[in-house]
Amino acid sequence: MRFRDVGTLVEYLAMVPWDVPGFTVREHEEQLHALAAVRPIEVSQRRFRIIATLL
Repeated sequence: MRFRDVGTLVEYLAMVPWDVPGFTVREHEEQLHALAAVRPIEVSQRRFRIIATLL
C-alpha cells in the first residue's frame, strides 16, 4: 500500500482499526513525525484467505 503522507496513513488506520489494534496518534507521535519525511509511505502486508467447507 502507498500513502501520500502521514495524514493519509492516520486516516486509513482510523478506518481499519483491526490492522493495528490499539493504535493512537499520541502513542506513536514520535514515529509519525519520523515518517513525515518519507514520501510516499509504502507498506507491505501479507494477507491470506481461508476458505472453509463442511464435509
